[in-house]
Amino acid sequence: MAGAQDDFLAGSVVKSEKWEIDRAGQMEIFQGSVSFRNASYELKADRAVYYKTKEMWEAEGSVYCLRKFEDGTSVASYCDKSTYYSGMEKAEMQAVKNPVKSVYTLKDSRKITTYAKKLHADNSAKAVFFESDFKVVTDSATVYGDRAVFYSGTADFIITGGPPQAYGEDNNYKLFMEAEKIKLNRDTAVIEAEKNVRGYILNRVMEK
Repeated sequence: MAGAQDDFLAGSVVKSEKWEIDRAGQMEIFQGSVSFRNASYELKADRAVYYKTKEMWEAEGSVYCLRKFEDGTSVASYCDKSTYYSGMEKAEMQAVKNPVKSVYTLKDSRKITTYAKKLHADNSAKAVFFESDFKVVTDSATVYGDRAVFYSGTADFIITGGPPQAYGEDNNYKLFMEAEKIKLNRDTAVIEAEKNVRGYILNRVMEK
């Protein structure tokens, strides 16, 4: 069965195998292959509940959310459970069995992948907050830390806690870095470390 929900996102239609309206609880419950799509977002889940008075959505079970941006980039997130508030201005994603995974696709088709136990996105602040067991993976480096913040205005991941560590490798070099704070730029893949920095860079040619 499929239904339309005007309060979700303008121009979108929610589809599911089962649709239940709880007027007393001010809820709408969608179960089985739940999905919606519009120009900016695509969401899929096993189950979703809309709370009308809170203007809040909860989705669970193989949750997939794709957000497209005007500059041609996008981010696809995968999690076990998620909550979306008031027109998707804020979102929370949680791990139950599997870590929250987000895949950033850049203009040149490069991909950067993040993992964490919890993610909180605040569109008004243009920031994404990652909590616990954070990891970001690029084509040539991986950075680990307890937590991180991504600022869309500068395209920087700021990784702290642990302390954070960075590992990198390409045809010419091998890199290890540890510091109190590590910054990774999403677009340039440049890594910077601050405070109590230690590490090494090995020339792979000289190793032979």
